[in-house]
Amino acid sequence: MTPADKDQALHTILAALRTYQELGYGDPDIRPNDIHDIATNGGDQISMDNAGIEELCQMLNFGDLELTHKDERTTSQGPFTVTQGDDSTRLDIGITGLGGVQLNRTGEGLVIDVTGQDEENPVIGSLALLESDFTTLSDEQQPNSGLLVPVTLNTFDVEGNQVDTQSMDLPGHQVSDIIDHASQLVVVMRDMGAGNSGIEAFDQVYSQLEEAITTAKIVDPCDRPLPTLHLMP
Repeated sequence: MTPADKDQALHTILAALRTYQELGYGDPDIRPNDIHDIATNGGDQISMDNAGIEELCQMLNFGDLELTHKDERTTSQGPFTVTQGDDSTRLDIGITGLGGVQLNRTGEGLVIDVTGQDEENPVIGSLALLESDFTTLSDEQQPNSGLLVPVTLNTFDVEGNQVDTQSMDLPGHQVSDIIDHASQLVVVMRDMGAGNSGIEAFDQVYSQLEEAITTAKIVDPCDRPLPTLHLMP
């Protein structure tokens, strides 16, 4: 309902109420039966008397009672006015001094039209979004989830000799996470060797790397304390 439509409806209702008063229909005994049925909603309500009708007219005149279309919902916040249009699939956002934005829900998605104040060329730009654009992918559905990276894990004895090799395939995002923490650990260990950082930094980065490796199920969780690390300058 446009402002002009609302204004027309308001004055039509006021004219009807004033005619109602002039005919004396505030008195139930004077009212025709069909009018009385409307005024009482078939007997469910007590009809207004002359004083009530006069109060209603004043409320309409001074804006204390506003007319709103059943499909129209308007709220204002700062420079924005949000209106639910006659069509429940449309939302209008007015922006004071600029123009407006209209959101239209279609069978294929969402169309957003931005309008300015130029009546001859009101549409500044449009954006169409398909339903697929709103789909949120889970971790397992991420584009990188199908990428498996082969990883080789070597086991060494106390003398540093390789004694075993284990191969596995890991998702790309887990490999990326492990590489991030491993790279940071190398940086921290170099800083420790140069005397620029202490064991606290090593403990923090190492624990993050261990958590990433454990989460990837490369190794099992371990509660044993980490031996003290000594780096020779």
